[in-house]
Amino acid sequence: MKKSLSDKGVFVAARFIDREPEYLHSTRNRPFHVVVSSDIHTKYALSQISKTSDLSSGTWLLFMDTKTSLEEFFADIHIPFDSDFLVAQHSSGVSEENYEVSLTEVYRVRDTLPLQHLRIANWSSVSGLSWTTSNIQQRRDLQGIAIRCVFIPEPPYLSVGGYHGKDPVYVNGYSVELMKVLQYRMNYTTNYYIPDEISYGTEDENRSWNGMVGEVVKRRADVGLNLFMLTTKRAGAVDFFPPIFNTKMMVHVRMPGIDHSSFRQLVSQFTPLLWVTAIITMVILTLFLSATWYAAVRYNYHREVVSYRMHESWIYTVGIICQQGKN
Repeated sequence: MKKSLSDKGVFVAARFIDREPEYLHSTRNRPFHVVVSSDIHTKYALSQISKTSDLSSGTWLLFMDTKTSLEEFFADIHIPFDSDFLVAQHSSGVSEENYEVSLTEVYRVRDTLPLQHLRIANWSSVSGLSWTTSNIQQRRDLQGIAIRCVFIPEPPYLSVGGYHGKDPVYVNGYSVELMKVLQYRMNYTTNYYIPDEISYGTEDENRSWNGMVGEVVKRRADVGLNLFMLTTKRAGAVDFFPPIFNTKMMVHVRMPGIDHSSFRQLVSQFTPLLWVTAIITMVILTLFLSATWYAAVRYNYHREVVSYRMHESWIYTVGIICQQGKN
């Protein structure tokens, strides 16, 4: 097998599954694991790996003998729901001239639920590989499990109609309607709760997450239901970060038109109240400036010949209000 794959340019490495489980993960690509035995040692090794590692990080192909049943072999092995785990098993009662092998995918919706298996293909030494017509949507059925959804009230996407203690009684909004559609299609129930720490989730210096992301990372919640901003750290912390919709922020500036100057445009710079205040102020200042000048002339207080008669004072006042200097 190694030689056949190597001749086709596929990099192959042979490992002992019960001695070197740390080599099951790859940082560069998703590995393809081929297990050529289904004896008791392989069964025990897979059982230990399923408890300490994530089998969904790679694709698996297990060759199983005819006498072993799937339920018996995987009794203590948890194959996660999102795993690609195929079992190749020789069909009994077939002659050596017509050698047949069935390919069956296996998984569990939850580790406490029964093993699910679906035959997806058959291989024959005569006719080759043929795919079955089985319902490929079977994995949609989550068998009524309860999905734990953590959220923070954020209308209109998430609103709470009432509380029973700290627990939300009635939750509605856009995100809840989306979950209801998925519930109908995938057969599961939903439990909503609000975290103790009201935040979306950030990573501290100890690489520990808080808020809603922390609830998902620590497996206390299955889904964070709010609309999160996609960041590199958040995408690396959780298993799945699907974009529901994309948003953009744009600034719209109206195209300026060609308008002719008019009296309305001139007076529209200020409100009517501000215009009235400015006119009254100019009248008062004009009267005050002329009155003080007439009083100074009467009592001979002016040493310079400067005229602040009424028709001149209002010009000075308008100049001051309009912030124009006197020439």
